[in-house]
Amino acid sequence: MNQTQTILKKKKKNHFNELAQNFEDSSLAVNKIRYENTSATRNYYTKPTPPDLQFQERDTFATNHFNGQSIYTWNIDGKAEHELLSTLQEMTMAMTAYRTKGLESRTQAIAIINGFQGQLKYWWDNFLTDEEHNWILDYKRIVRNSNQVEVEEPAVAALLIHTITLHFLGNPKEDQAFIKSIFINLRCPTLSDYRWCKDVFLTNVLKGEDAHQQFWKERFILGLPRLFGERILNRLRQKNFTNDIPFNSLTFGQLFGIIKSERLTLCNELKLQAKYGADRAQSRQEMGNFCEAFRFEKLKLLLTKEKDLIKEKSSQEDLLFSPKL
Repeated sequence: MNQTQTILKKKKKNHFNELAQNFEDSSLAVNKIRYENTSATRNYYTKPTPPDLQFQERDTFATNHFNGQSIYTWNIDGKAEHELLSTLQEMTMAMTAYRTKGLESRTQAIAIINGFQGQLKYWWDNFLTDEEHNWILDYKRIVRNSNQVEVEEPAVAALLIHTITLHFLGNPKEDQAFIKSIFINLRCPTLSDYRWCKDVFLTNVLKGEDAHQQFWKERFILGLPRLFGERILNRLRQKNFTNDIPFNSLTFGQLFGIIKSERLTLCNELKLQAKYGADRAQSRQEMGNFCEAFRFEKLKLLLTKEKDLIKEKSSQEDLLFSPKL
């Protein structure tokens, strides 16, 4: 037993000596912290976004980049309409990277097609015929060159994106009536839903060709809570010194900034009201006769007993004058 304890003590001592020797080594250095891989975050809303957007279904906020020298995978399974449009935009970015590397239009499309997965793969292999494959890969459009002479130019990438859009989304212009009906019914019942309303509104309005029209900004303000929307309109009138607000010179970013500033101002006002309401004696002392000096009637706070008497009296009157069955 004593021998076993002696052996364990020697091992611990050797272990400590090795650790001490490592720390005494002058060649050791502290590794620098690297921030290349940022932490993944998920979008959060108080309620689900509309089915055609589904922002909260995105796993991470990631920025894709393409070097034009690799084949990338493309999968649209389970994606909402807005996410599918984003995937098509990324396909266009990848084709632009291929074009900068000198690849022909047909080769660009083949590189994209080789990365198809899921529904896109089955659609290309089973749904489209060989004639349609050749028509897409050999497509050329007629354009005018610098000498105003009509020439044929390969446009395989543009036709491939258009065909995918037509088969999986339909005609995007036909959705404008549906999007406008969303705007008519879009409301922000409380300021807790403001972020949800802002993201849904801005995403849909920028899809339309009339996104530059000034009435969209006014429509967004009208969708805010009633009293808060009036505050925003009054703030804009005071800022522009006119009752006719020039929405055409106001960007969405400036409007959102004003709304944020007014929200913080409202929070401070509510905080001040709560402070004075919680400490009535001190509030009356601080206000003094300020209100009476400006002909404001002195407000009397109702006691709990008085409130109960008023409720009891109103309930008795309801019973007295209620129609008998």
